[in-house]
Amino acid sequence: MGASRSRPDLAANHQSRTAAPAAAQIRHADDAAHLAGQQWLAQTVIAGSPDAIIAMDSGRRLVAFNPAAEELTGYRRDDVLGEEMPRLLIPERERAAFLAYTERYLATGDRSGYAGRVRGPLLCADGTERHVELTATELTQDGQTYFCGFFRDLTEVEHAQTALAETQARFSLLAQLAPVGIVQTGADGRAVFVNDRWCAIAGVRPNEALGADWLNLVRPDDRDRIARDLATAATAGEMRADCRLRSSGGADIWVKVSAVALQAVCGDLSGFLATFTDISDVKQMESQREQLLEAELITRRSAELNQRQLEMQNQKLRELDEAKTVFLATVSHELRTPLDRKSTRLNSSHLVIS
Repeated sequence: MGASRSRPDLAANHQSRTAAPAAAQIRHADDAAHLAGQQWLAQTVIAGSPDAIIAMDSGRRLVAFNPAAEELTGYRRDDVLGEEMPRLLIPERERAAFLAYTERYLATGDRSGYAGRVRGPLLCADGTERHVELTATELTQDGQTYFCGFFRDLTEVEHAQTALAETQARFSLLAQLAPVGIVQTGADGRAVFVNDRWCAIAGVRPNEALGADWLNLVRPDDRDRIARDLATAATAGEMRADCRLRSSGGADIWVKVSAVALQAVCGDLSGFLATFTDISDVKQMESQREQLLEAELITRRSAELNQRQLEMQNQKLRELDEAKTVFLATVSHELRTPLDRKSTRLNSSHLVIS
C-alpha cells in the first residue's frame, strides 16, 4: 500500500506550477523592455543622424523620415509619412527607373543598379533638386519588405569641386599663356606643375621637369644663395632674386625669380609657386653698358691726362715765349745803347766844328 503525499510535497508542486508562468511573464516583460530599449536606441540614432534617413515599404509609401531628411528636402515628417516616396522625392525623369528597380528587387532580389553608393538627384519640396549620395539597404520584417536609404547631400561639395576644377582650368590656361616660366612645387621642392615657358627657358621636357627640383638647374655659384632665400621665404612669404641657370648649350641663362610660399589648410608649408623671367638680354645689355661706361671712363681719363699735358706744354711755351720776349728786349736795348752814344758824340763834334 503506497504512502500518501505529504503536505510539503503538494505545496512544492503547487509553487512549481505557478512559478513557471510567472517566470515566463517575467521573461516576456524583460524581452519587451529589451525590445523597447532597442527601439528607443534605434530611434535616437536615426533622429540624431547627420545624414537623411528615409524608409518606405514595399508599396513605396514612406514609413520613416528623420530630422536630417526634413532639413534636406524641406518636407515635414508628419506631412509625408504614408505618402508615395517616388512622387515626392524622385525627379520625374528618374522615376521609371527607380520603380523598375524596386519591382525587380521584390520579384528576384536583384540589387543591381543601387548596390553600394549611388549618386543622383533628389527632389525637394520647393521643386529644386539636390545632388545626393545614396546608400540603399533592404529590410524584411514579418514578411514585409522595407527599403531604407541613407542620403548625404553632395550639392555644396560638388559646387566646390566644380569651382575648384574651373579655377584649376583657368590657372592652367593662364599658366600656359603666361610669358614667364611657372613652377609649383611641393614642400619637398619637387615640381608638381610646370608650364611650357619654364621648359623652354630651362631647356627641359615636361616629363623631365615634373618631379624634379628646379634648384638643381641653378648654377652652383648661385644655388646656395637661392636656397637660403627660399628658406627665408618659407616664413617671410615671398622672395625675389636674380640667378643663372645652367644651359645645355653651355651659355648661362639669367632669370629673375619670384617665389611665394603656399600654405596648407592646417597652416603648414605645402610648397612654393615660382615664376621665372628670362632676363639674359637685359643682363647682356647691362654688361655692354658697363663696358661702354668703362670705355668712356678710360677715354675721359685719357682726355683729362692729355688736357693736363697740353696745358703743361702750353705753360712751358708761354714761359719760353716770355723768356724770348725778355731776351729780345734785352738784346734790343743793348744794341740800341751803343748806337745812341756814338750818335751823341758825332753830334757834339759837329757842333764844335760849326
